[in-house]
Amino acid sequence: MNHRHRRYNDALDFIHHPPADCTIKVIAPNETFRVGRFTMNKAYLEAGYDLGRELGKKHINEETCS
Repeated sequence: MNHRHRRYNDALDFIHHPPADCTIKVIAPNETFRVGRFTMNKAYLEAGYDLGRELGKKHINEETCS
């Protein structure tokens, strides 16, 4: 836990500045998404899970249809 913030920031830096030979596809909800780090509302969490699956499937379908 003492170094989690560094790993998180390193991951964000990698995503925003990937190596030249690397392509990054970010699958993420929009800014109005209701689930945060401390969300405990089961309905919001389930909606977040469903949205993640939906966005992931959409990405896979786009990749296989290209």
